[in-house]
Amino acid sequence: MENKIKKGPCVVINCGDGPHPDPKKDCCDPCHAVKMGWTFVGFEDVGYITPVATEVAAQLIVNPIGSGKELHITERLMSTLGSDDEACLTRYYFDPQLQDQGKPGTIVNLHAGSPNLSVAQIYSLPVAVSNGVAIDAFNVGVVPYTSEKKLILEEGHNLLVTYRANAENTRAGAFVYWTECPPHLHHEDEDGEPGTLPV
Repeated sequence: MENKIKKGPCVVINCGDGPHPDPKKDCCDPCHAVKMGWTFVGFEDVGYITPVATEVAAQLIVNPIGSGKELHITERLMSTLGSDDEACLTRYYFDPQLQDQGKPGTIVNLHAGSPNLSVAQIYSLPVAVSNGVAIDAFNVGVVPYTSEKKLILEEGHNLLVTYRANAENTRAGAFVYWTECPPHLHHEDEDGEPGTLPV
């Protein structure tokens, strides 16, 4: 049976017996967000990473001005396709300067059957004049690696993913997962502080 705790517009749902986010810190509970169709994944396959030993702008996620939502990035899953000795340095940047956004891609809602479309946009192989502000770097081999470091993209901000392969015939993948909470979930209490829920 689901246990619900409410205060104002926030809802926390305990999805089973496992741990769930501290309701004092997270109004947009991941379990509830998936059920409501607010959670998405973006990934673009750019083929073999060439040229070798050169940083290549591979994937761009955009939260456009006027979207009305923040993108709460909750997880990034990375892997390299190749032999055991092949690796790919995957870097993440905020707000690159772009000459071209690249080829539009597809964003998938993690609630199959939900009619909700993402407010975000995803592109492959953008052309960057400057990569922007570096925030993360991971040297990933054939064993997948997951980062659960939380990131937030407000309206008008972008996330760039780059790859640098150490060998020929190397392919890489970076799946980015995020939640788009409706604006009314980012509320304030009467005292002007961010909204909280009782424990």
